[in-house]
Amino acid sequence: MDAAASKGRNLHTNRLHKSIETSSFEGFVAFLNTIGGHPIIGLEDNRRVCCLGKDGLSRFDHYTTHISNQLNLRAEASFGKYSAYNFETVRGLKVLEIGCQNLPGHETAFLDGELYVRNVAQTIKLSTREAIEWQNNRVG
Repeated sequence: MDAAASKGRNLHTNRLHKSIETSSFEGFVAFLNTIGGHPIIGLEDNRRVCCLGKDGLSRFDHYTTHISNQLNLRAEASFGKYSAYNFETVRGLKVLEIGCQNLPGHETAFLDGELYVRNVAQTIKLSTREAIEWQNNRVG
């Protein structure tokens, strides 16, 4: 996999930014930890389709391989069984929908050692105190 494949592309500046990819993974982990969901790669918040292929990944299977590899490294390999990848066509362009199941109460997903959860329509990182309280309420 080439260097461009390890980063997201900012479509406004046309530059690669690791923070864009990290933000996507934070959301993915948050969905696993709280409500499950279907994050979509290639669709902006305003529903504008920006499509796949602009961030250095040349084939659709490269997306699933890259995402799986990064989650194995940055979260945990066992969480793959709680997700499914589905390529869809929206307004003639390809996007990737990732179906995330909510983890069982005894499991928690961390990204790079940090805990993320969904709060209404936001992904938030919990402080240590908040993470302990969240975990106690989750399994208690």
